[in-house]
Amino acid sequence: MQPYAESETKKKKRPKGVLPLFFFRGFFAILLTVMLYGVVAIVAVQGGREIYAFTNQVFGDVIMEAPPGNTVRFTIHDTDTPMTVAKNLKSYNLIPNEYSFYIRLRLSLSDSAIMMSGTYDLNTSMTYKEILDVIVKGTSSETGTAG
Repeated sequence: MQPYAESETKKKKRPKGVLPLFFFRGFFAILLTVMLYGVVAIVAVQGGREIYAFTNQVFGDVIMEAPPGNTVRFTIHDTDTPMTVAKNLKSYNLIPNEYSFYIRLRLSLSDSAIMMSGTYDLNTSMTYKEILDVIVKGTSSETGTAG
């Protein structure tokens, strides 16, 4: 039994360089954790800003230019889908985002309100609501038919 007692009383010696490596590993783990939380925080803040901006475009009064703006002649054909109309409005620089306008258009359309085909005089200082009032109710500058 004596040899067993001797081995327990002896202290283990760490090889040189193990203690600095242990601290380096701990410091590196903490550094990576802080960096990860930083990246997550930045992504969350930026995502929140993007979501707010998009939601503001859908439900707020967004315009492309300050009044008086520029008048643009815009045509909606019988075969145009709501997304096609939104993309065309974006290409004419009448709206800032076709996807937010599409959502606003889909929310405003019902069984009794339909998008009217025709040619319209729209202005770059018009809000989504004003554009929708014109194209959904069909206040066409030339001809307008239900479509």
